[in-house]
Amino acid sequence: MKNITVIRKRYIPNEEVDISGDRILLKTDDILMTKWRPIKPRGDFSWGMSYVDLHDNYKISRFYDENDNFLFWYCDILEIDYSRDDSGEKYIFTDLLIDIIVNPDGTYEIKDIDELNEALEKGLIDKRQYDTSVFAMDRLVENIQKGAFPPAKFDYKKYENKRVDLHIHSYFSDGTYSPEKIVDMAKEANLSAIALTDHDTIDGIDEAQAAAKSAGIEFVPGVEFSARKVHILGYFPNGRIHELKGFLEKYLESRRERARKMIEKLNSLKVPVTYEEIVKEAGGERFIGRVHFARVILKKGYATSIKDAFNKWIAEDRPGYVEKSGASAEEIIEKIDSLGGVAVLAHPNQLKMGKSALDDLVKHFISYGLKGIEVFYGDNSVSETRDSMRLASDNGLIMTGGSDFHGDNKPGIAIGYGRGDLNVPYECVSDLKNSF
Repeated sequence: MKNITVIRKRYIPNEEVDISGDRILLKTDDILMTKWRPIKPRGDFSWGMSYVDLHDNYKISRFYDENDNFLFWYCDILEIDYSRDDSGEKYIFTDLLIDIIVNPDGTYEIKDIDELNEALEKGLIDKRQYDTSVFAMDRLVENIQKGAFPPAKFDYKKYENKRVDLHIHSYFSDGTYSPEKIVDMAKEANLSAIALTDHDTIDGIDEAQAAAKSAGIEFVPGVEFSARKVHILGYFPNGRIHELKGFLEKYLESRRERARKMIEKLNSLKVPVTYEEIVKEAGGERFIGRVHFARVILKKGYATSIKDAFNKWIAEDRPGYVEKSGASAEEIIEKIDSLGGVAVLAHPNQLKMGKSALDDLVKHFISYGLKGIEVFYGDNSVSETRDSMRLASDNGLIMTGGSDFHGDNKPGIAIGYGRGDLNVPYECVSDLKNSF
């Protein structure tokens, strides 16, 4: 899909807002369907889907609360300007002031006719725009009264209430729950699809896949690679992920070597931890991560919480930290691509880079086969999610998302919901499958 710019223009108040970050669900010569969240958090609704008839003068939106319950329809009367050039397409949706709210029971309310009259009196709009708004209102009201609302082309049910989570960790890496328990939690959260993405291991994939099949949940095999400076998520067609086994064994050994070096550093800092204690906390030598250090440090009284253990001793800039070894991000991306998988840059906002530097990094990774960006993330702010959407859109990358659930090792993060406001749409799964 070519780059699409969408501008929302209003007369009262006088403003222009770039809403190109809204997720495009469907784009044809006749209609544009999008899924979005309000630019500023609202108390009366959480998100919505919008349908614009590109040959008429209205936008119909369907509003939902934080639990995905339908609230009401909201209809805007628009004037639509369209242009295109080599860089892409541009739409300017000018609000012609009249709005219609349609309730679930079919009752409706016409709003802001006074603003329309005021705009004409002040010369903000001309008579043609005034008439366009009134005529479009009449057509919409007629359709509502005849029961011909919403338009049949607005196929919202295809995209409604299908929440997924494509970033989850089990106790095979640094989470605290089994893959089977994770699937149970996903079912309780009413998720349509999940991916298990343990750090540098695929040991939990078969268990998760079998449990998901039994639970009727779509499953995407995945893994989160810990590169030297960034994390890369890899998603794979069924079966091919097992071809990573030899490649990942080197990672697991490098984690054990890193653990021994961290123990030496911590002991020199008078934090008495042993390799045996870390291995016991990790449930064996198979996978050792910093969270296992944090739990031992907490138990020994050298921190007040897991977060405090990281902040005090083992975070990247703290005295007990040891740099990762292993493959570079470029090598990882090439490996994922060679197996027919999809390489995705994980939680880009956690990199704390400027927009220009991040864009340069993404373009660099694209040259090695990067295909996606984790746009929807448990710790993102609304503005960070929008920035990630634009970054993906500008670079022709697919969008994915997930909670980064770790169970008790990352308190406050729920599968499918993150910190409460995460909503990863099913289209992310469709885009992944189309990219295999």
